[in-house]
Amino acid sequence: MMSDLRANFRLTALLCAVSYVTSASAADAPDAVNPGPTRTACLDAHRLSQELRKDSKLLESQEQLLICSSETCPGAIITDCGKWLSEMDQLTPSLAFEVRVDGKDTSLAQVELDGRALADWSKSVKVNPGRHDVRVVVEGFEPYSANLLTLEGQRLKLVSAEFKTKQVEAPKPRSLAPPPVFTRPTPAGTYVLLGLGVLGAGGFVTFASLGKTKQNQLDNDCTKLMTCSDTDLKPMKTMYLVGDISAGVGAAALLGAAVLYFTRPTVEASTTSFQVGTLGGSRSSFGVSASHPW
Repeated sequence: MMSDLRANFRLTALLCAVSYVTSASAADAPDAVNPGPTRTACLDAHRLSQELRKDSKLLESQEQLLICSSETCPGAIITDCGKWLSEMDQLTPSLAFEVRVDGKDTSLAQVELDGRALADWSKSVKVNPGRHDVRVVVEGFEPYSANLLTLEGQRLKLVSAEFKTKQVEAPKPRSLAPPPVFTRPTPAGTYVLLGLGVLGAGGFVTFASLGKTKQNQLDNDCTKLMTCSDTDLKPMKTMYLVGDISAGVGAAALLGAAVLYFTRPTVEASTTSFQVGTLGGSRSSFGVSASHPW
């Protein structure tokens, strides 16, 4: 009985040792879960990389080149894909971002490229050739948007987004109105009376001269005839009378002009105003008018 128990114990220990060795060997064995792309996958990636390259999808083409350059692919395929991968890296454009607030660099910004938020925009980002939409958001400012064109081989194209704080303008002080300027414009009647006075003076001189001429003529005629009738004297008297009336009217007009001028009121002066526009409602006529107090 004791011998049977010892035999079972030894058998159990032997099985445990075999299980441990098997587990350790499996842990040290190479990973067989991911053996790498198959020959067919390598050939497909080789072909797709060139098709994507022709469509200017350089990023997608590089992903295929990484597949066909794996160690499990045929040697010729690895050579082609490795060479093309190096060339594609040089042709792929990239963008570098710079965000400034009031002239200072800031990292507190959210950058979106073609509608996709960039987790880390402090590093350059590779893009396919073509147009790309960029949107930069900084809290408290209007978003910055731009549509950029990138070309093959254009690396580290700088995208600079500037944000400036709006300055609040101080209210402008109200300008004080200039003190009024007073003037004493000459009434229009003064010029009328002056003209009438001049006409009266001119009439007096004219008719007085005519009367004097007629008087001299009558003196000669009456001396010869020894007498002059009232009919002969009437023209001379009429001329002297008209001259006297003209003198009186002229003197009164001049006096009135003087009274109007020296008693004219003081009024606030106004500037000359100009008006420009059409005349009579017709677009074919154009005119300029000005007015000023006198």
